[in-house]
Amino acid sequence: MQVFRKLAAVILLAIPGGLVLGQNSPDAHGGDETLWVGAELSLFNPDYNCSSNLPFACQHDLRGAGAVANLNLNRRWWAGAEARWLPWNGLSGETESVYLAGPGYTLWRGNELSLSGKFLFGIGHVHTSGPSETDFVYAPGVDLAWHPRPRGTFFAGYQYELWPAFAGTPTVNPSGQVVLHNHGLTPNGFSIGFAYRLF
Repeated sequence: MQVFRKLAAVILLAIPGGLVLGQNSPDAHGGDETLWVGAELSLFNPDYNCSSNLPFACQHDLRGAGAVANLNLNRRWWAGAEARWLPWNGLSGETESVYLAGPGYTLWRGNELSLSGKFLFGIGHVHTSGPSETDFVYAPGVDLAWHPRPRGTFFAGYQYELWPAFAGTPTVNPSGQVVLHNHGLTPNGFSIGFAYRLF
């Protein structure tokens, strides 16, 4: 129940920011608002039981899928939400799931390509062979999108999650080194996916 309260608080905090960003004047042809929904495949270094937190540097990178939604408020600003579940390839059954929302900004837009930055925050749950925790997460990231059709977009992105409250028990990584987990977690990785414009 406490997780649902935290998630509701995050959503309620995000709504006023979206309303402020949405206060743009529509032009003579109407507003620029568009809603995109899609799915993604992800590979993340969990920063737990790994000798390095660099992507692709962990033998037990977590793999999974997610759902995304973006509301473009105008040509630059957008509000995004994503849920990601990473149940595969974790050491000793390790899994991670996150539920995030926040603002994004289009840094560059070409003919069929665009580059965006985002800052999402929300709730994350990690299950390890030791502790399992549900914590506050914030996650800056960047997305590169290819728009071959007006209603379809392929995208690839990198995200760096920060779990400042995580404090797990010490573990031994596959190299035999003792790893302390009293500094929070910084899972990070890449996602690729497809989004479809509803309106």
